[in-house]
Amino acid sequence: YITRFFGVLKETYGQYHVFWLLAFWGWLTQQGLKWKAFWGILFFCDCIYTVFLNIISTEITAFQIPSSIFGAILIGLGLDQLLQWISHATGKSAIWIRCARIAAFCFPALLLATNLYQNDQHENYTAYEFGTNVLRSAWDQGTLLVEGDNLVFPITYLALVENARPDLALYDRHNLFFKMPFLYREGPTFTGKWKELRRIIEDELVESGGHVYIATFNEKVISDRGFDLIPHGLVSRAIPSKKYESALREAINPWPSYMTESFNSTFWRDYMTRTVTGYFFFKMARDLILRNQEGLGASLMKKASSIAYNDRTLHGDIASFYVDMGMLDEAKEALGLFSKYTNKRGLLHNMWGYYYAKAGNVDNAIVSFEKSVQADPSLFDASRNLGLMYLEKGAPDLARQAFEKSLLANPKQPSLIRLMQSKGW
Repeated sequence: YITRFFGVLKETYGQYHVFWLLAFWGWLTQQGLKWKAFWGILFFCDCIYTVFLNIISTEITAFQIPSSIFGAILIGLGLDQLLQWISHATGKSAIWIRCARIAAFCFPALLLATNLYQNDQHENYTAYEFGTNVLRSAWDQGTLLVEGDNLVFPITYLALVENARPDLALYDRHNLFFKMPFLYREGPTFTGKWKELRRIIEDELVESGGHVYIATFNEKVISDRGFDLIPHGLVSRAIPSKKYESALREAINPWPSYMTESFNSTFWRDYMTRTVTGYFFFKMARDLILRNQEGLGASLMKKASSIAYNDRTLHGDIASFYVDMGMLDEAKEALGLFSKYTNKRGLLHNMWGYYYAKAGNVDNAIVSFEKSVQADPSLFDASRNLGLMYLEKGAPDLARQAFEKSLLANPKQPSLIRLMQSKGW
């Protein structure tokens, strides 16, 4: 809460900078205690709501807008009091009053000048271009599954307002706007959680044989399934495991068809725009590295990291990808940034354990995975990874315990179940 409180102060101060002094003067010169109390209560209630009743970052949602509006009113009152003071102090001299009025008239230009770069968004078509690029990624008559606000909202606009890609079967994974088909074969109704039914539907869609694409910033949310994911530009193509090799041979590079103007412009980007732009370059870099262009890919990966500098999820994805590719020096650098910005200790230790495992340091990997499980027992993949390290260390009993804890947190792990069955557990 303390960290969030200071973050709110920083964001609120950034609206008017030193001109908050005028707002304070406007509050201080209010007639009567009740008006001072009124403004104080407004700021206090907005602060309580923003700090204690929300968990979303103020960089993502501007909860402090009411305080900024109150500040603007008080700045106006403070400016009025300042003009009155100048009038009395100069003996109502005509020239001083005229100069003061001109200065007051120009005052909004100072506020505009301090915020112009931040508010000049005439080149910002990031959401539009990213959504368009995602739609261009899918083949004709294909199926596209989308997830996340930064994807669902622009694609909803493009599909409903501009009638973009009417040939696609479009579904969102939260089943809000583009309802998924009911593909449950065991009866006319389903009893259970939406995520369980969604898993069944997605497996059926992929097995049906068409071109199925999934657009999400974090492909790890779709892991250990009955199908594989192949990176395909800004999306991933979902392929039945038996068709993986043939799908690789028929893959077409979608990047030449993408819009890139907003991603290469230099306008000011807020947190969400930085995230979208960062992932654009991350996925471009990933595809280049997978095509053995490591130098160019690594430079674009640095660009993605520098643009979305405080996006802990992106830094984690960069580190994870580098570890997968065996680029351990680059992975260590990305993990350093991930460590700097994340507040999820369990996830952090799990990432370091994965790094040590790939580096062949089993002892450090075990220590990291144990810390991860201790910090967050719900991280089923940390328990699973710990079990794998115990197996490599030659401790099957400890491995079995870790696997059972992982399955207790998430029973839907077919590969882990098959591994345990192969061990006779």
